[in-house]
Amino acid sequence: RVLPGYVFRVSKPVIVGIKVESGKIRPEVQLVNEKGVVIGTIRNIQKDKDSIPEAEKGDEVAISIEGAVFGKDLIGNSILYTYVPKRDGDLYLEKYNKYISDEEISLLSHILRITKQRVI
Repeated sequence: RVLPGYVFRVSKPVIVGIKVESGKIRPEVQLVNEKGVVIGTIRNIQKDKDSIPEAEKGDEVAISIEGAVFGKDLIGNSILYTYVPKRDGDLYLEKYNKYISDEEISLLSHILRITKQRVI
């Protein structure tokens, strides 16, 4: 979720504060909006001014998003999702579901639905 009032740059790349509400995020992952449309790619994640390799549920971090424009592609309180290719989603749901929480399974199914990829 994009934190209102934490916009550090509006484009090239967008830099915003976010709270990870479920799962994890990493650089080089595409982000989609609530309609399943790709808005950009995470380039960097920072916590306390240090770059970090990933952020997880509960973390409040700053991310840079290449390809997005604040006010057009996202606003404060926007909920963003990491894009998961169907092949990867199916693998998690079929083979590795015992290693992820029920909340993460629900989130993954939601991402596959909003990006119009058939859920197994």
